[in-house]
Amino acid sequence: MQQSNVQRGLIQRNAFQDLTGFRSFLAKLVNNGGDPQIALPTAITDMCPYIVTDDNVAGKPAGVEPLHSEKNARIPLVGNCTTGDPLVLADPTVAGQAGMLQSLTGLAAGTYRLIGIAEENGVNGQYVLLRPVAQTLVTV
Repeated sequence: MQQSNVQRGLIQRNAFQDLTGFRSFLAKLVNNGGDPQIALPTAITDMCPYIVTDDNVAGKPAGVEPLHSEKNARIPLVGNCTTGDPLVLADPTVAGQAGMLQSLTGLAAGTYRLIGIAEENGVNGQYVLLRPVAQTLVTV
């Protein structure tokens, strides 16, 4: 199928906020006055289909790569996980956790955004290997 005006792989959009130091963190697309921009999640239910590949300050181009189940990825982890654990967004309202993951195992009742499945055991702060899955909301 031929389509015009489409793009595969890495993309660049202006950073909505300062993304300096957030390479390999999860990100979402936001509308800033009609301008699509890259931002960190602000809620544990946010749809975050991108990984930051090129960080930058607010208003400047930042690079992101779409998550895809054909390619695993490494994203920073809050807490620990075991191979096979479902990984969800960490709480972005906690300082330093926006764009990170946590294991769904043992979390309090609530609704979380499922991002992927751990492909290795992980410890706090590690860039854990995961296999992205179709992002859905999971209620505990």
